[in-house]
Amino acid sequence: MIAGLVAVCLLIAGWFLRPDTRPGVILLGIATSILAAVGLAFTAVEREEFAQRILDLGVQQIFNDRRKDLDEELWPELLANTRREFRVLGMANHGYLSSTGAKEETREALTSALNSKKSEVEFLWLNPEHELARLREKEEGSRGLRRDTCESIVFFWELREELEPAQRERFSMREYHTVPTCGLSLTDDYMVVTHYLAGQLNLSAPGVVLRQSTPRYERLFARFRKGKEAKPSLAKKYMGNYQEIAGDQWSQEIDGSRIEDLRKLLAKLQQEQPEKQSEAELRQEEIHD
Repeated sequence: MIAGLVAVCLLIAGWFLRPDTRPGVILLGIATSILAAVGLAFTAVEREEFAQRILDLGVQQIFNDRRKDLDEELWPELLANTRREFRVLGMANHGYLSSTGAKEETREALTSALNSKKSEVEFLWLNPEHELARLREKEEGSRGLRRDTCESIVFFWELREELEPAQRERFSMREYHTVPTCGLSLTDDYMVVTHYLAGQLNLSAPGVVLRQSTPRYERLFARFRKGKEAKPSLAKKYMGNYQEIAGDQWSQEIDGSRIEDLRKLLAKLQQEQPEKQSEAELRQEEIHD
């Protein structure tokens, strides 16, 4: 504010001394430089405040294309490094078995996660027999979404059967039957959110990476800076939605009898939809294109 007033005074003085005189030119030059600096500083402060608000919400990264901006190795790495919890809300969760290498990485990652005696792993899939799954498959066009879902559930069930009994108890598999608007991968401290785009094949969905908890030193700094505690993390809202979908109202646990039904559905879909492609095949096409 003071710098702005000084600049205005210099402008007035320079104008009275006349712009075509040496003193006038010097004063006007100094005044315009100060005004430019003040304007830049004001813009920088606004941007800093906006960036701080984003950080207070727990946003760590915003991505435009999950396929290009997030490494495929991210998902098994997050799973393998789990020490408390790893939870996934997806439609098909087929990326974990997109290749022979991916399947082996997933197997090792799941075992590693459940080696921690306090860790819990939970996967949720969109029920492939529900009308919502048929609608979503229609929107995605060339992808065999329901076939991918069945294959993924059977794959993870077989992995589950290989686990020790104590590990198996801490690995939950559920189906849900509500409108899928985003996919969530929740790990100890971080959450990856990918937002599904209606009417489109969602290999390149946008989204955000969020921190689920705010470090203590940041909470203290936020109270000092604003006179109050930091804003609740955006991840808490997504976590609340996840917990609601994972509840008994919108989902049910997958058991052995359900696996047999899904194996039959998978065989049926393979016969009825030979032209449909898996997510892995479509990703490979995009890479070659």
